[in-house]
Amino acid sequence: MEDMAEALAIGHRIGRRVLLMGCSTGATLATLALHESMGAKVTGVILVSPNYKLADPKSALITWPGARWWVPLLAGREIGFDPRSAAHGQYWTSRYPSLAVLPMGPRCARCIGDGTGTCQSPPFLSSTPATGSSITV
Repeated sequence: MEDMAEALAIGHRIGRRVLLMGCSTGATLATLALHESMGAKVTGVILVSPNYKLADPKSALITWPGARWWVPLLAGREIGFDPRSAAHGQYWTSRYPSLAVLPMGPRCARCIGDGTGTCQSPPFLSSTPATGSSITV
């Protein structure tokens, strides 16, 4: 969130208004920023396929105590997926350390728990069934 605060501060310094845009987990971070003082002066927000809930039901395990030690044992040191196309493989990270997913669980839970009632910036939300995302506004 420190990087988000720095980026928003730069945006406010060089621009008259700040429009925040995030995709997937970036949308998760943008939503969290709107609930903190750093998001108070954001004019609007675009959230594309926001990651508010982890797709795999087993992924709730990443929020359990001791996950840092036993997730690599159960999931392996690396996790990933097969790219859908050559371009997808070229421009998307398809393998990453299993521990990289640990921060996502609590952040997704915070987005769901915070609700949207406290945000002052008008959101534009976009999602498609193909991404596995669903949004209720």
